[in-house]
Amino acid sequence: MKIAVHQPNFIPWIGFFNKIYLSDVFVILDDIQFPGRGSENLVNRNYLLINRSRKFLTIPIEQHKRKAKINEIQISWTAPWQQKFLKTVEFNYCKAQHYHEVASLLELIASLKDSSLFRFNLTIINLICDFLSLDDKRVVLSSDLKVNSQASERLRDLILSLNGDTYICGTGSSSYLNEKIFEESGINIVFQNNNYNYPSFESAEANPINFSILHSLMHLGKEKTRSMLIESHFHSKWD
Repeated sequence: MKIAVHQPNFIPWIGFFNKIYLSDVFVILDDIQFPGRGSENLVNRNYLLINRSRKFLTIPIEQHKRKAKINEIQISWTAPWQQKFLKTVEFNYCKAQHYHEVASLLELIASLKDSSLFRFNLTIINLICDFLSLDDKRVVLSSDLKVNSQASERLRDLILSLNGDTYICGTGSSSYLNEKIFEESGINIVFQNNNYNYPSFESAEANPINFSILHSLMHLGKEKTRSMLIESHFHSKWD
């Protein structure tokens, strides 16, 4: 059984949905520490092409305790940020070839209400899975699996708790993953092959691999985006 694990990012990039497609079970890491303001934080923000530059669109959040878990973070609703989000996307993408095909999805995202950031993001992830016909996958929360170990051991234990034998991970994971732990537990590691065959864009910065999947959907359309994410497979560490 193939298992993938990921934080509940805000409108994630195409590779996130490729992981969902490739896995038998997709684990949402909701009970790890919120990454805060560092560059690695895509839980309450993600990149879009704004004024021809790669910039963040951000969900405002309430103040929280230090080292709060992702599932403890609350969205701030004191300002009408969703309407600003919708107008920003419309202004910057209204001329994209497939903008109108994606407009209904944008409206759904802009109409959501939930105090929990991770629940809000999970709803968006499910909406996009439905939009791309990836809705037949089993998604579970790490908090429901009651695994208390850390780092690579935690990933191994999450996989074993689901009777998994294969871990699907991004190529960036190789820099911190303790592969010996998985090998000793009989778990095969496979890395995503994210060499998507993107059409030409006006600049390297506009390449969809650098943005939320909304960028791909509006420039390439639903069918081409779906075709690309299901055609990008994986390769084994030991192939």
